[in-house]
Amino acid sequence: MCALAVGVVNNLLFPEHTLLSSYSFGLTLWLAGLALARHTTDLSRTKTKYHMLVGFIFIFISLRNFNILDTLLLKTTRLIAGTRLEYGAVRGYDAMVNFSDFSYLPYFILFLLIFTDKDFPYKNKITAFLLLLPALTFVYLLKNIDSINQNEYIFSSLAYLIGMALIYVSPAIVEKASARLIELLIKVGALSYGLYIIHLPIIVMLHKVEYFSGSLWTFSVRFAACITLALAAAFVLEKKIQPKLVSLFNRTSNYN
Repeated sequence: MCALAVGVVNNLLFPEHTLLSSYSFGLTLWLAGLALARHTTDLSRTKTKYHMLVGFIFIFISLRNFNILDTLLLKTTRLIAGTRLEYGAVRGYDAMVNFSDFSYLPYFILFLLIFTDKDFPYKNKITAFLLLLPALTFVYLLKNIDSINQNEYIFSSLAYLIGMALIYVSPAIVEKASARLIELLIKVGALSYGLYIIHLPIIVMLHKVEYFSGSLWTFSVRFAACITLALAAAFVLEKKIQPKLVSLFNRTSNYN
C-alpha cells in the first residue's frame, strides 16, 4: 500500500514527473502477485479444462478495448481528482505503468488462479461476473455506432466472442485441439526469456514501418509477422546463442 500511496501522491503533486509514479504502480502490482502466490498455496485444486484455458487467453486479448473496469476506474478518478492521475502526453518508460492499469488486477488474479487450477469461494459467480462485464462494451458500440471508429473494436470483439464460446459452449473436439495448443504454448515457454527481451524491439521496429497499414487485414498480417519474427529471434537467442555463451563462460571460469 505504501508503494501505491507514493505513486498516487507523486501524480497529484508532481504530475509532470511520472517516473516515480510509474515505478511505484509497477512495484504495487508486483507485490500483489507476490502476495497472491504466498496466500493461495493452501487453496484446493480443481483441474481446469483446456478449452477454458484457451478461452481465457482470448478474453485477455479482448480486454484492450473491452475492459469495463478500466472505464469505471477512469470515471471515478476523474470525479475525485480530475485528470491528475493520468499521464497526459507523457510517453515511454516514464509512463510505462499508470494508475488505470489496476483495473486489470481482478482479471490478473482470476486468470492466475484459473491457470494454476486453484479453487476459491464463489469461483463460478466471480468468474461469470468478470467474463460477462466486458459485454457491456457492445452496448456502448451500438449507442455510438455513428460517432466512433468501429474498426478499432473488430479484433477485440472477435477475441471476446471466441473466448466466451470456448469457455461455455466448446464440444469435445475443441477440447482436444485446445489441449494441443496449450502443449505447444508450454514448449514456447522454453523461449519465454528470449521473447521477453526481443519482442519490444521488434514491435518498435514494425511500428516505424508505416507502409502496409491502416486496416484489419494489414494489422493481421503485421501481427503475424511480429509473432513470427519474435519467435524466430527468441529461438536463436535461447537455443543457439545462449548455449555458446554459457559454454564460453564456463571455459573462462575453468581457466581462472
